[in-house]
Amino acid sequence: SVAAEVNRVVDLVFEHAAHRPHSSLAVVTATTHHAARVGEAIRLQMANHADVKEFFSGGDEPFRVVPVDRAGSLVRDHVIFSLGYGRTPHGRAMHHFGPLSEPGGRRRFALAMSRARHTMHVLSCFQPGELDSSRLTEGAKDFHELLERELAGRTDLGTRATRAAASAEALGADPLVTDLGERLASRGARVWH
Repeated sequence: SVAAEVNRVVDLVFEHAAHRPHSSLAVVTATTHHAARVGEAIRLQMANHADVKEFFSGGDEPFRVVPVDRAGSLVRDHVIFSLGYGRTPHGRAMHHFGPLSEPGGRRRFALAMSRARHTMHVLSCFQPGELDSSRLTEGAKDFHELLERELAGRTDLGTRATRAAASAEALGADPLVTDLGERLASRGARVWH
């Protein structure tokens, strides 16, 4: 649980509370230990931010800090994902990201990345080039690919029209996905594969 990352999360949380108090927010971390450190740091800073106390007092979607293993039912307008892993005492980048590197790590990573309705802010102490992708497994490999793609500006999201056209082609590849897409579309949803 890297102190610089904890501090950055705290800054982002209080910035959100001051500028977007009517939008819900959550922090999702890779580990329970990092979630506890972030939560405690936010609690300690509350005394310095009395003007945003109401943001943390509850509501329909109260502010939460949770590890990825407890994020299943959590959905908020905005989410901050904090990896929380740093370097070894020798200054080398770590390649095992706890629950993200273990069996089921891809599912955990996908869960963490899908908790936001509007924006996802991802924090990491690493640049993709500092990591050896051959040493990464499960969700840690997916995290590396996300960093690499986003920092290189290769999001390849396209426009709604191009996504819809590509989706129509891709939907025919899997009968289960095709059936699900047709059911959602019949109920008025826009469907992209």
